[in-house]
Amino acid sequence: MTPLIRAAREAQKLRDETKFSPEAFAVFYVLKMDGVKEPLQAARTVEQAFEQFLHWQTSEAQERGVRKSIFKALNDAGVEAIAEVADKLLKLLRRAKP
Repeated sequence: MTPLIRAAREAQKLRDETKFSPEAFAVFYVLKMDGVKEPLQAARTVEQAFEQFLHWQTSEAQERGVRKSIFKALNDAGVEAIAEVADKLLKLLRRAKP
């Protein structure tokens, strides 16, 4: 089995175990790969924001709410480059959603 297939299977297994939304799982997985200490807690916090701000991609006000939640989650998780990581996550999530 190639490393890429192994990583994909591991990611799917984690997704099934966490039962996160696709957005929250993306946050969890990126933070996990970046070595963040508490990616599960950060993803839970962010998942609540995505549930609250369903139109974050089309509403500037809702995007600010999501961004604020991401910043708080990253700060609570001890991430130092909060703005850079938040921008990376939002860019990834915007590309993933049609």
